[in-house]
Amino acid sequence: MASLGELGRNAPSKSGYEWVKDVVWCIPLKFVDAEGVRRLGPPSSWVREGEEITIEFLSCSPSERVCFKGLGGDWFFMYTCVFSEIGVRFPFTTFECAVLRQINCAPSQIHPNSWGFMRAFEILMEYLEEKPLLEVFFHLFRAKGVDRGMWVTLSSHQGRTVFCHFKASYKDFKEFYIKVRSTEDSFPFYLDRHLAEKFPLYWNRKPAQCLGVEELSDRDADLVEFLFLNLKGGKVLTTSELLKWDNDKESVIDYLESKIPDCNTSSLKSFFKQRAKKEVSSSQVVKIEKGSEVSKPLERRRPVSLKRMRSEEAFGKKVIDLTGGKCQGKDVSLEEVVRFTKSQEGLHGFTGAEDVEAARLLCICREWEVQSMEEEGSKEDKRAELIESGKNLKLAREQVTLKERENALLKEKNGKLKAKVSQLCKEKSELENRIAELCGEKKKLKAKAQIELFVLGVDLEKMDPVKVVYNVELVDDDQVPAEGSDDHNPGE
Repeated sequence: MASLGELGRNAPSKSGYEWVKDVVWCIPLKFVDAEGVRRLGPPSSWVREGEEITIEFLSCSPSERVCFKGLGGDWFFMYTCVFSEIGVRFPFTTFECAVLRQINCAPSQIHPNSWGFMRAFEILMEYLEEKPLLEVFFHLFRAKGVDRGMWVTLSSHQGRTVFCHFKASYKDFKEFYIKVRSTEDSFPFYLDRHLAEKFPLYWNRKPAQCLGVEELSDRDADLVEFLFLNLKGGKVLTTSELLKWDNDKESVIDYLESKIPDCNTSSLKSFFKQRAKKEVSSSQVVKIEKGSEVSKPLERRRPVSLKRMRSEEAFGKKVIDLTGGKCQGKDVSLEEVVRFTKSQEGLHGFTGAEDVEAARLLCICREWEVQSMEEEGSKEDKRAELIESGKNLKLAREQVTLKERENALLKEKNGKLKAKVSQLCKEKSELENRIAELCGEKKKLKAKAQIELFVLGVDLEKMDPVKVVYNVELVDDDQVPAEGSDDHNPGE
């Protein structure tokens, strides 16, 4: 293989992409024609079972690079090994989209080994009948020391290793990437109902570092503890074995039962019950009137906080935690708070003047209402524009197809016309030769008639029109010597 310096001399200009490292930029791609893409098989085979989306794979031009940004969000790049070897399917799961948003990366910006960690975690959670949660995943993994212009790699936190790498040295993927495009008439599968991207489609100059989570809920902490109790003694799950899940689920179950026999759904449920009993037994006793006592579980309180959701930042949506830590893992959207405050205004004349925090909340709600009304019109316009552009795109594709068919028919017709003209020219030439022959024979007949008229008694029966007179004899043309030779003596 050529060195990086040699590849760099043949690479396109880096204008606008100076932040991309040479090891990404200088690698030439393999799929530069439709034939190479067709060898991947039908795109529908890489769509998750039960999903009704339609996609197509597109080849890239030799000058395109995986970090290029497309116009209009019509497609995104994807390394073929991510779906052909690791088993990622389209559309991406909610968890996969959440990871991409969290670290602010395009699908092709994450190293394939890190995709392997994501899929292995999803499969393990499915085996345990648990929902794959972002908090638990980033308690186990981190995106540390993110290098701009390079692939983003996830690594295990020290002392929290659950999975080994899919491949110890994963280098044979860099030139194998294609474009993935949705062919649906409505919204592409990578846009949500607000027309926002569910995940970054193109490489980001500033991917986000993720060093872990500040605090796990009690249940998530119990789940992590359960995992490591079963992985004690330095056990690590083999990622390549888990990735067989979609094609051979039974073999993966056999592997997990032999590797971690006590790590299963029933054991996990029992573990949760034991933890719940332990929390009740360690609850604090609270005195109430008449000297009676009740058991009150210890609460983990957190201050009320207002934050933006990364996934919905484009729409100005906000999430507010009104539980004070009592309801773990359950946030209330500001839209629901707006509806609640409106109902309170109508029922009880609630104005927020009775409480400073309530007044602040009401101001936030009204501010959000105004912003929502302003943005709703632009969303509808954008939705209508997208639908119209989709129709125009479909019409343009149909017009191109019709033009191609018309050109093919014209080409076929021109070919037939050329063959007909050639045949007619040939027949014309033959006809002209025949006319020339007939004219020659007619002239000979005229000459013979004139000789008989002027020279009476001449016997013309011995005349032979194909011979010539030489030395007072009738001979063939080839018996007459050439003019200028010593033997040439034409007959008189």
